[in-house]
Amino acid sequence: MSDPSLQPLLGHDRQPRVRQCSRQAKLLLALAVGAAAVGAVALTVVFAQHVFADRSSGEAIMWKPCDSKFLCGTLSVPLDYAVADGERMDIALIKYPHDKGTKSLGSLLLNPGGPGGSGVHFVKTMGHQLWDIVEGRYDIIGFDPRGVGQSHAIRCFPDALTHRAFAASEPSPFGKSKAAFIAHQRVRGMMCAKHAADIAPYVSTAAVARDMDLIREAEGNQFLNYWGFSYGTLLGNTYINMFPDKVGHMVIDGVVDPVVWGEGRFDWLDPRTGTVPSLVHKDQVVAAFAAECEKAGPARCALADKPGSVSARIAALRAKLEKQPISVVDSKVPGIITARTLDDTMFRATYDPEQWPRVAEVLAAADRGDGVPLRNWVEQPPADLCPAQDDAEDWNIQSVLAIVCANTRPDYTGREDELEREMSRVATQHPLGYASAASLQVGCTYWPIRAVETFAGPWNATTKSTVLVLANTLDPVTPVESARIAHSLLGNARIVETEAYGHCSYAQRSSCQEKVVRDFFVDGVAPNEDTTRCAADVPSPFRTAGVSALRAWRTKR
Repeated sequence: MSDPSLQPLLGHDRQPRVRQCSRQAKLLLALAVGAAAVGAVALTVVFAQHVFADRSSGEAIMWKPCDSKFLCGTLSVPLDYAVADGERMDIALIKYPHDKGTKSLGSLLLNPGGPGGSGVHFVKTMGHQLWDIVEGRYDIIGFDPRGVGQSHAIRCFPDALTHRAFAASEPSPFGKSKAAFIAHQRVRGMMCAKHAADIAPYVSTAAVARDMDLIREAEGNQFLNYWGFSYGTLLGNTYINMFPDKVGHMVIDGVVDPVVWGEGRFDWLDPRTGTVPSLVHKDQVVAAFAAECEKAGPARCALADKPGSVSARIAALRAKLEKQPISVVDSKVPGIITARTLDDTMFRATYDPEQWPRVAEVLAAADRGDGVPLRNWVEQPPADLCPAQDDAEDWNIQSVLAIVCANTRPDYTGREDELEREMSRVATQHPLGYASAASLQVGCTYWPIRAVETFAGPWNATTKSTVLVLANTLDPVTPVESARIAHSLLGNARIVETEAYGHCSYAQRSSCQEKVVRDFFVDGVAPNEDTTRCAADVPSPFRTAGVSALRAWRTKR
């Protein structure tokens, strides 16, 4: 895996592990949370009435201690909700119990996004921090959605080593290797048809929403309380519109535009604008990195140690790397630093402004000719050199495609020349986000498995309980415009717009926003105003000291 590290939606600092997806695929996982447009698509048939076989009511989650703080369990759910008495599958769950000294407000179900993020790992890593926000009044519950992690993860290869070798051979989607990249994605689709056809048709977002309702029922809750991040907002929005009478306190945070998802237009060019809508603020965030660095000065930003524009310095470094990559021997994984490495580093930095000081340090070192810090930043050696299976806690491109391609069905078959031209246009418009967009569009073009059910809207349910919509004004992949669309469609919703950089509400801490969330979950009080405006406590990321645990979880993978 020679390309620079590419960042999924929610990542965290931890011991390095085997990377079973390509570096372009990792950036795909990051961008998979954004909404975009357009390609010719063929949507899977939707079961319009949502009337399915009788669910096995009375199923219980058998919770058992799995750590000093957590309980773990599984819930048996139908593999296919349309088939009475059919096959079943187990959904893996974890619980961080409520404070026994307080009155419980029920369960709060979480989804970290992705798609393909492990809710079990999310709660193990971040459960206590979220528990603190709601003052310990809820049982915090995470789950691995079907087809993800410990819930029958999609596996398209006979073993992890074969998958790893295949991923390492992935051609670049840039330049003259586009045709080879397309062919490589076609092979992935064929392998998934060969090895994953027993599970992949049943892992759509609609099916996961049904599982969420069974989790609610199994926990004895009349209504579902939920906090979903990024793709988790799409999952939440799907639940809201499929089960409006079961909605409790629900927060959707870093919002995917449900309309473009429902129409099958996802992470590609909008022919009306010539841009990828999910990336509309990406360049602004990159520019803000440079501007905030200049304002902070050399004491707080390493790239400000020379006179002149930081933006110009980064551009000059990129031009230098384009002509002469840096060979790196003394890093943990020897390799090279290229212009693409810089692009990918800047893109991942847009997600998490808390990391901007460190990003400035590694780029300044590269500008001096020392590529070791940047190489170590983007590439870590695997912890397990001989994995038997893909890691259940890691992000899995196979699961991502199974979920995304259920709704996104571009059709370039037999029109590969046109697809290559589209790829070139996206690469020109959005060089930092292009690799992930190409992986989704090409991957779904050659994804051969049809979902048995999808939900394509409508997205305008009116719920008895208010839905809280959270957005940062400069989110690089789920723009505030998407949150406004979701808010405008829902019949009973409030939106909180926080003047902040980064992906999802806690990219930069805002006491104003946190109080709104706390009051919503704990007191059941939504804002009076339709739109609440907040700001980051410390506007400049270069003036923050340290990284909170929640934001550290999202830093690197």
